[in-house]
Amino acid sequence: MNRRLSQLLLLGFFLLTPQAVAQSAASKPAEKDGSDADAIQLADRIQGQVETIRGLKFLKPVAKGIYDKERLAKFLQQQMEKEGAAATFAWQQKAYRLLGLIPETYDMLQETTEILLEQIGGFYDPETKELKVMKGFGGAIGEMLMAHELCHALEDQHFDLQHTFDSLSKIAKEDDDRSFAARAVVEGSATDLMFKFMVKKMQSGEVSLEELQSPEMMSNPAFSGEKAMSAPPIMVKPLMEAYLGGAKFLARGGFMPGSAKKRDQNKGFLSMPLSSEQVLHPEKYWDETQADEPQALELPDASAALGAGWKRIGTNVLGELGVAILTTPWSPPKKGEKPDMEKMQAEMMKPSTNDEASGWDGDRYAIYEGPQNALGLAWASVWDSEKDAREMAEALEMLAADRKRDGIVLKFTQKGASVYAGWANGAAGAAVAEKLAELAAQAKPQTYAKLEVKLPEGSEGMKLEKKPKKAEAEKGSGGAEAGGEK
Repeated sequence: MNRRLSQLLLLGFFLLTPQAVAQSAASKPAEKDGSDADAIQLADRIQGQVETIRGLKFLKPVAKGIYDKERLAKFLQQQMEKEGAAATFAWQQKAYRLLGLIPETYDMLQETTEILLEQIGGFYDPETKELKVMKGFGGAIGEMLMAHELCHALEDQHFDLQHTFDSLSKIAKEDDDRSFAARAVVEGSATDLMFKFMVKKMQSGEVSLEELQSPEMMSNPAFSGEKAMSAPPIMVKPLMEAYLGGAKFLARGGFMPGSAKKRDQNKGFLSMPLSSEQVLHPEKYWDETQADEPQALELPDASAALGAGWKRIGTNVLGELGVAILTTPWSPPKKGEKPDMEKMQAEMMKPSTNDEASGWDGDRYAIYEGPQNALGLAWASVWDSEKDAREMAEALEMLAADRKRDGIVLKFTQKGASVYAGWANGAAGAAVAEKLAELAAQAKPQTYAKLEVKLPEGSEGMKLEKKPKKAEAEKGSGGAEAGGEK
């Protein structure tokens, strides 16, 4: 898991909650805004409920800090600076513009920061082991959000999230798709618990559906994300999917969030999925008869082949989710057009994959920068079958026509169950796109490195090292031990 993941985890909160677990660089907690007895008491009061719902016990007290919005925002901005977000966004922005995933004028760093700040409510920090909460979040929504974050704290005590993040940053530094899959487990589990918490509140009569839908509740900062609602899908969909898709994954494809079983949640942490494909198609992880681990690819550096002045500035993986976004038409909102909440909610409910992306088995892209602002991108992809590869090639043909209108050249070729492509801007020209498509065909398969999981003393995860007999009975209906890390 690379440093950028910490920012992405923070960003995910606007889609469902204004909070998220965050990996922070080695740092000291921000200055606290004094004590807030009500918020602290709220956390203490529902802590037992979180334990009961999740089926785990806190191994130690959870540190809690109450911050005003300005100080919490400052803390998060400092983390982005320390983790080199600007440098990462700089090259990835060039890649996304070339691919047509964001408009030419879209500033990823600025827009990401604004999305984060308009939604900020707090988060659990697994490095400092502190639950940071912004003042002013109360009522039913405040309890739900607190339950979500306490779940992160609880699972951190049993599965050491910081160690997992550090381990993943070493083996998947340039694989956002694998990082997404890990984030889907973390956020999906907390989302599952939050839904269960909400249902219990409604069943007990403590809160009603009308209250949750009231104007006062909807005016909560958690629901005021204009920046999020107008952002390109590549900036929004992966974050949203980590919450709702992650909860569905842990429920083995169950339709409603809040239906995951404790054992499956625990297994998700012990043996994390490897790709968005496994999250989008839970059977490819849980069912041993359909288990489908992705192929890792390595692209050779094409800098020398492109000529003097060219250099590779970044490389990463789109994954099935990224490919689905790439092949789904999207138009940015018109100037002055206000974001539409209903439109955003409808967008959230759309399938997160499509026919073109289904059958994905692995990919990697590399972005190159040359003289006079020339840009080129090489992409290699492997598919489950020649039919799947052909569907992707057909999608690229349509995409090539679309990108041509923006002065971008896209060249591609299909070879069996593989598709190779090259993009180039006007300053680079068609020859560069052709060259990169050819060089992409030199991609070599790699082995996915095993993720090291550390179980703290007293962790419930230790009980899963020996499979109980009950799991054997469940195997026929779900294949509990298939997929993920081996």
